[in-house]
Amino acid sequence: CPHSPAVSRSLQLSREAMTASILLLSSLSLAAAKLNVLVFGDSFGDTGPTYKVLQDMFSMHGIDASVQSSAIHGTSACHWAALEEGTEMVQRTKHLFPDAPNGPDYVWYTLGANDQWQDGEFQSCLKNAKGKPYDEALACSRNESDRIMACTTKMLDIFWRAYPQAKVLQTGYDVPCENVFCQQVDRIFYRAYCGGNITCANHMGYDLESYHMSQLEKIYADKPYNSRSFIGATQAAAGIERAAAGRPVWDKGAKCSYTTLCVHPKYGSPAGDAWRDAFWDLYFSKELGIVEV
Repeated sequence: CPHSPAVSRSLQLSREAMTASILLLSSLSLAAAKLNVLVFGDSFGDTGPTYKVLQDMFSMHGIDASVQSSAIHGTSACHWAALEEGTEMVQRTKHLFPDAPNGPDYVWYTLGANDQWQDGEFQSCLKNAKGKPYDEALACSRNESDRIMACTTKMLDIFWRAYPQAKVLQTGYDVPCENVFCQQVDRIFYRAYCGGNITCANHMGYDLESYHMSQLEKIYADKPYNSRSFIGATQAAAGIERAAAGRPVWDKGAKCSYTTLCVHPKYGSPAGDAWRDAFWDLYFSKELGIVEV
């Protein structure tokens, strides 16, 4: 028989409460299961902000997780892809998680920056674009992205054949410090086109990684690949107005005391903490479905 409006409303509230309870229990259950997390890639994993920010993030939020890193500074996507016929992600996983036959739950994949300064074809293209409209340099960066992508997809395809459920997160990089010493280091990336123009260099870094990760999102629409842009987090940590993770201020660099070797958010500094918090706010809190009260 039909219910009165008051009874119907009561039933609706009861269903909503039950749904909320189920979601909360699901989140708590997920949080209670130990997570295995692999950090694979370059100096962002071992120099700054380092894999430690992920371990700290999980600890801060009461999540039992084992974060293991195989990151090596100076390495590139195409360096790793050339080793062991592209199986290095799988081999490193087996070594670091010998008791996890299904592999890691998550991977922080951090590669692509070193490919840019190590690639003579990209640097020559930027040099030839010098003095021409920015679109000429942008075309160079998109061709560079395609070369990096060939190496990235080679590894990820092999990795997912071994561990199809592992979720891969790519974050890109961040703006560098711009003191006198660091200007010489920073310019190995885009100096051939930008010279010493920080606005140009910041734009190019952002545009290249945004294009690159968006293309990978399309390629892996049916795979557990996600990207999040954290560029600007180091500026926000320094109190630069309007800066935020994923939203840099183009004409500013990072606070140098918050960086390691010019381009890395320093672990234990406000910049490192900003990356730790970005991991949580922009990805893991939503991925794990944990509502903190």
